[in-house]
Amino acid sequence: MIPALTFGFISGISLGSFFHISSLYFIVFSVTVGIIFIYRYFVSGEDRVRVTIASIFLIGVIFGVGRILISDLYTNSKLSSFENKKVEVVGVIVAEPDIRETNAKLTIEVENISEIEVKPSAIADSRLIQTSSGFREKILVTVPLYPEFSYGDRVKVNVILSKPKVIDSGDGRVFDYKGYLKVRGIWYTSRFTQAELVSSGNG
Repeated sequence: MIPALTFGFISGISLGSFFHISSLYFIVFSVTVGIIFIYRYFVSGEDRVRVTIASIFLIGVIFGVGRILISDLYTNSKLSSFENKKVEVVGVIVAEPDIRETNAKLTIEVENISEIEVKPSAIADSRLIQTSSGFREKILVTVPLYPEFSYGDRVKVNVILSKPKVIDSGDGRVFDYKGYLKVRGIWYTSRFTQAELVSSGNG
């Protein structure tokens, strides 16, 4: 039963990410699943087993889609004042690095963030003009494959924070990348940058 619930939850997350589902459709779907769940008491034998597994899977889908809908209610991030600004971030990698062919993506929980003053002269030294801490929000940062980083590493990166955008797959389908990341607590992403190891074993 647990695998059916888990697979249903993952399917619900995917469904909610690719398609916009209104609250009305969500309620109608939930009621329908409830009816199916009750219907299992009116059948017996193998039919009851099949209906039970199907209803548990659909309950998992409800939880997954509901998680997407709930995440959309929380639209304000404490990092919003740093959006589209050059910042220095110190934080801990809280998930295993996502290794790609040419880069790696790090999920970093922000501990401290400082805005970097942009000097008009290329030879002028930059300086930090605003420092804040205690965010505990996550960002997704793209870095080179080397040096390698691990879960629990505290790192420092200089980035420009930007909101994730909707991805058009090109075949008429749209992937809600912003919602997909928000479910995982990730509010902002950054372009390719370098990361500096501060310490290890903070997981």
